[in-house]
Amino acid sequence: MSENYICLGVFEEENLCCYCLALNSLDDINILTIATEQSYKRKGMASAIVNKLSQMAQNQSKTLSLEVKDKNFAAIAFYEKMGFKKQHIRKKYYKDGSDAIIYFKFL
Repeated sequence: MSENYICLGVFEEENLCCYCLALNSLDDINILTIATEQSYKRKGMASAIVNKLSQMAQNQSKTLSLEVKDKNFAAIAFYEKMGFKKQHIRKKYYKDGSDAIIYFKFL
């Protein structure tokens, strides 16, 4: 994996409960994927990962960005709660015709 990728995980004992893959580019850290095992949802693990990425971005004078499907209401609510702001919509971006919403968090 390239040195430009950031991979973070939260473990409980030997179980990977939540993980994130992000791309550290010139001016931002772009969250590519973040996922939490169903039985560990709503325990603050994804929030902890986003907070860590926010700290990393702030230390490097960068923004955080991500893209989410417009039908993924739970993810949209989570990202907005974490301080992300909608910046752009890519119309019919996904194969099923759904839009992609681009979010940024300016630190």
